[in-house]
Amino acid sequence: MDIPKTPKPKTIDDIQEQARDRFAGIIICDKNNDISIDNYFLEYDHYEKYDENKSYSKRTYQSAYKGILREYQNYLYVLESDYDKEYYVVAKKLYNDLESLEKYCPCLKCSASYLNPLKYIWCPYCTNCIKAGKGFSKDEYIKQAQELKDKSLKYPSNKLEKYVKSHNVLKMSEIIIFIMFLVLFSR
Repeated sequence: MDIPKTPKPKTIDDIQEQARDRFAGIIICDKNNDISIDNYFLEYDHYEKYDENKSYSKRTYQSAYKGILREYQNYLYVLESDYDKEYYVVAKKLYNDLESLEKYCPCLKCSASYLNPLKYIWCPYCTNCIKAGKGFSKDEYIKQAQELKDKSLKYPSNKLEKYVKSHNVLKMSEIIIFIMFLVLFSR
């Protein structure tokens, strides 16, 4: 009885043709030995060394690499030097309409002053912040952020324009308290 051999994993050279089925794209970069590996991947939220035993897919997926749930696609990243090639898989973030509204978010966390200690305690999910992503952000905040974005494109705005009218009182009181502390401690 003749038992067939177990096929070994395919090497990267064997899958050049199949790479288009496994990755959303291939990025080729010249490697400079003076630059650390981490610096090549600054614009990506996640990277890992290519593993022949791991299966990769070009389909979009959701992950929280930087603490916020985002959509990603895998790309094959090839670092070429004169002597060899190194293969990595990078997770490239897919941008959506919600991310363009992030800087206009009127939630409590985003509208709080940097002097307010609660700003650093609140998480985006607890305040229904737009930065928390789809499914977590409040529809009301999305509408208000869209209005603020449209208004800022039409007219030059001042710094308080970002805040919803209900938050303007909070913001002004924070400024008044800050000024009072300055006056109190300057004596």
